[in-house]
Amino acid sequence: MKTPVCNLCGKAMEKGFIPDVAHGTVRRAVWHRGDPEPALLFGMPLGGLSIDKLETLPITTFRCPECGLLQFYANADEE
Repeated sequence: MKTPVCNLCGKAMEKGFIPDVAHGTVRRAVWHRGDPEPALLFGMPLGGLSIDKLETLPITTFRCPECGLLQFYANADEE
């Protein structure tokens, strides 16, 4: 992926990621296709969301070093 340029100030942006922290584990955040659906066990809600790993893409985030604007991209190329 080509490095994007900031839409606000025109500076080259720096690549990074947003960590997803849950239960003491740090993972890379992902994008999921479709609407969120509650996770169920025997029809009872578990308090989380149902995730189909085949429907996710890693999120790459670019930050402008000048103004701080963040741009998020979910590309299959980044897997």
